Parts: sequence; C-alpha cells; structure tokens
Amino acid sequence: MLLEAERGYHVELEGFESGLTRVCLHYEHAYGINPTTTGLRLAGTVELAGVDAPENHDRGQTIWRRARPVLRELEDVDKPKMTAWMGRRPTLPDFRPMIGPAPGVRDCWFAFGHQHLGLTLGARTGAIIADLVSGRDPGLDLAPFRTDRF
Repeated sequence: MLLEAERGYHVELEGFESGLTRVCLHYEHAYGINPTTTGLRLAGTVELAGVDAPENHDRGQTIWRRARPVLRELEDVDKPKMTAWMGRRPTLPDFRPMIGPAPGVRDCWFAFGHQHLGLTLGARTGAIIADLVSGRDPGLDLAPFRTDRF
C-alpha cells in the first residue's frame, strides 16, 4: 500500500496552570507544549507504522518524561491525570500530498496525504480543488502532486 500511517502521539495533562498563553516548542527535546482550557497538551513524537499496528504508549510517556524538568509545575508530579492519544496522518512515499482528479473516476478529486501539515495546508488545498473543479487555473504547477504519479 502506498498510503501509510504516520502516527503522531500526544498526552493531555488535566488541571495544570502553566501561565502559558501560546504554544511553545522545546527544540532540544522536539516536543510542543500547548496550553488548553483544561490543562496542557504535550505533543511531538511520530512513528511510521502500519494502519493496524498497535499503539506504542511509550511514545506519550517519553513526552511526559521530557516535559517534567522543563515545566516547574510538573517536576513534583508523579502520576498526573493524563490521557494519551495517537492520530494517524496520511503519508505517501514521496512525502507530498495528492491533489487533483482521481484517476479513472469521473467527478472525484483527491486532496490528501499532507502528513503533519493537513491543518496548515487544508485551506490552500481546498482553494486549489475549488479552482480545479470550476475549471480555473489554480496558479501553480501541480505536477509534483499529481494523483497518477505512482
């Protein structure tokens, strides 16, 4: 199968007031800290695994262990109220999305495979698809993203 699951992990810690007002990224340990209305979300680990592969819960625990010494309010907490989550991100072998008409299927369009950038690129990809469906030139070369490239 050409489309694979790139699986991202995060943990949510309920009830922590960090004083953060925006997302922070820890460069050396490669994770993000996102304040939420209920606490903190820590994210930043990914693995390539099959769609049916079991979740690797150690990935979320690794994020937790790396965050503890950075955030003072977490240092003395041994067992926080924590939930872990894993989401699958569609990834193609060349790490580029497919954008354009579905091969061999009339009136069907592909716009997937954005990996970690789905939310970031979703609006622009939607505008490209709207242009294509309407017969307008989207204003960029879509050859690298063509749907029949594999």
